[in-house]
Amino acid sequence: LPEDQGPSPPLPPPRAGRLEEDVSEEHIAMCSAAKQAAQEAFDAGDNALALEKLTEALMTGTASALLFVRRAELLMKLHRPVAAVRDCDAALEVNADCGKAYRMRGLAYRSIGRWEAAHRDIALGQKLDYDEAVLEVSKLVAEKARRIEMRRAALVEGGPARKRRRRHSC
Repeated sequence: LPEDQGPSPPLPPPRAGRLEEDVSEEHIAMCSAAKQAAQEAFDAGDNALALEKLTEALMTGTASALLFVRRAELLMKLHRPVAAVRDCDAALEVNADCGKAYRMRGLAYRSIGRWEAAHRDIALGQKLDYDEAVLEVSKLVAEKARRIEMRRAALVEGGPARKRRRRHSC
């Protein structure tokens, strides 16, 4: 796929050092309302508005890892895998054990041809949270990654490298 069109949606400031008690009820309500509006826009087929509302929900600073993954899924539907990878990275900062984030990032890597990274993430995502719907894609990505590894091994073992000629002394 070509590069993503337009800038990536903004990410909220890092949550590091912030306690859950620091989150106000107002921010939680704003996040919830934006998520609801995003779902309504998505159901109506307005992906641009759904993306805007998901971004609004994320910017409240109260979002879970799954909300980042939901926006990543929408970005993939909009053919923006690089932005989807970025959202999955953010989701994994919030929850490093989010299998769905690894799977989605793996699918995004697959879209941009990063087969080994895709295989690693999909396999880990399946290990953390198995999803049968991803099984066929997982097999395809594993085969692509295996072929790349085989080619790399063949090159290391003396594939098309040039041999030196021995000079004979007279």
